[in-house]
Amino acid sequence: MRFIRFNRNSFVNGALVLLLLAICPLLLADSRVLLIKSSDNTYFNKTIENLINQAEPGVDFSITTLDETMPEKATGDFDQVVTLGARAVDHALDRYAQSLVVHSYLTEHEFRQLELPARHFALLLDQPLDLYLRLTQQLLPGSKIGMIRDPADWIEPQRLEQSEQQLGIQLEQIMRRDNENPVNLVRQVLAHSDALLALPEPDIFNRTTLRGILLAAYRLNKPLVSYSPAHVKAGALAAVFTTPQQIGAQLADLLQELTRGRSNEEPRFRYANQFNIAINRQVARSLNIDIDSDDKVLRRLRTGDSS
Repeated sequence: MRFIRFNRNSFVNGALVLLLLAICPLLLADSRVLLIKSSDNTYFNKTIENLINQAEPGVDFSITTLDETMPEKATGDFDQVVTLGARAVDHALDRYAQSLVVHSYLTEHEFRQLELPARHFALLLDQPLDLYLRLTQQLLPGSKIGMIRDPADWIEPQRLEQSEQQLGIQLEQIMRRDNENPVNLVRQVLAHSDALLALPEPDIFNRTTLRGILLAAYRLNKPLVSYSPAHVKAGALAAVFTTPQQIGAQLADLLQELTRGRSNEEPRFRYANQFNIAINRQVARSLNIDIDSDDKVLRRLRTGDSS
C-alpha cells in the first residue's frame, strides 16, 4: 500500500478558486479524509483531483493505493473515508467499519450484494434504469427495447412495468440461465425487438462477451445502447455515463451532506446526478439512424424531454 498526504493546494491555487470555494464550500475545513484506491489508474486519479479541488483549503487528504500484497492499515484517525473500486470496499469494510465511509466506482449490481455498516454509503457508477431507457427511446423512437437479464439482478418486475407505462415503451426481456452464452441470447431477444439495451451486468456484458454481442447485433442490423463509453468506441450506438470528474464533484457534495448530520438517512446509495453521453456516428450512419447533435440529446435527457 502506498500512503500519500495531500492538501487541496497540492492541486489548485489562485484567488479565483479560493473565492469560489468560499462562496460554495463542499467539505468542512480541518476535516481529515482518507481516499483509498483499489489500483492506480487514470479514472481514479481524475476523480480524486476534482474532489480535492472542490474542498476548502483546510481539508487534509490522505491518499492510499492498495497493491497486490495484503495492505497495512493506514495510520491516524479520519473524519471520512472514500473508497474507489471494489477492492477498496473490502479493505474499508475490514478496517473502517465504524467510520463514515462513501464507496464509489460500484455498480448497483455490486452494491446490492454488499452488507454495509450503518455509516457506510455508496455513490453508484451506473445510472437510474429510466435514464438508459429514455436515451434509447430518444435515439430510436417507437422501438421495442430488448434486454438480457440475470435472474439475480436488482431490477424488480414492478419497476420495469412502471417504466413501460410512464415512458410509453415496450420491453422484450430474456433471462439468462447459468453458464448460458450471452451471444446466443442476443440473437433470441433481437428477433423480437429493435435494439438491445446493455445494463451493468458483469456476467453478461464483459470483456470476454462484448465483441461477440456487438457482432451478433450488428449482423442483425440492430444497435446496442450501453452504459459505457468504452462500448461506444467498440461499436455500440450510444451510452450514458458519469465521467470521473463528475464523480469527484458529487463525492464532495455527498461527503458534505453526510458530515452535516444526515448520515442515517435512506437511501444508502445515490445515483450520480451528473452524466454525459457518447454517440458512435459511424455506427448510426451504417444503420441509417438519424440522430441529433450530442448537445441536443444530452439537453433532452437532462430536462426529461423524450421527444
